[in-house]
Amino acid sequence: MKGPAVTKITFTNRQPKEIYMATMQTFVANEWVELAKGKELFSKVSDSGVPIRVLHPNGNFKVIRNADKLPESVATTSTA
Repeated sequence: MKGPAVTKITFTNRQPKEIYMATMQTFVANEWVELAKGKELFSKVSDSGVPIRVLHPNGNFKVIRNADKLPESVATTSTA
């Protein structure tokens, strides 16, 4: 007696996924501006008291440094 038939399925048409990275932004003159990459720059901005947030590709964000320096009308987190 033979067992059940097994079909092997292989996927040959997989498309590579694009990788999107989160960006760092600083709050300057009442708007969020992208922060250039670099550990030294990040440290200098953070130490100077400027708010920094992480913005994810899906629209979610979170303020990770100096949130207490933001105006009360500016949100510190979001979920898209």
